[in-house]
Amino acid sequence: MPSVSPPTAPLPTWLRPLGLGLLLGALAWLAWVNAPVLAPFALSVALAYVLRPGVDALQRRRVPRALGAALVVLVTMTLLVFLAMLLVPIVVELAPRARDQLPDLAERLWHLVVPHL
Repeated sequence: MPSVSPPTAPLPTWLRPLGLGLLLGALAWLAWVNAPVLAPFALSVALAYVLRPGVDALQRRRVPRALGAALVVLVTMTLLVFLAMLLVPIVVELAPRARDQLPDLAERLWHLVVPHL
């Protein structure tokens, strides 16, 4: 004899968006809590996405993929080190001036925004 399941009532229309919102909120909370663990993975995915065209171009020129990846990473890291060497002295020189000017800038911004509220 076939089993008969009891009839089910249809779900209210407001329940699906609520469930989706709760699910997205839970996923966002999990990402926030696990950010220290997930950050290196996110950075590695972004780096792979940005550097892959260079590796592909070297592979089309018959450079082995592993060697091409090593070359692209080496060139990228070298450029980042040179960029840091250029920017760090500028930031070190300008940071005290910015710190001194920050209260004046905040006050000017306050007077600019508050009348429009």
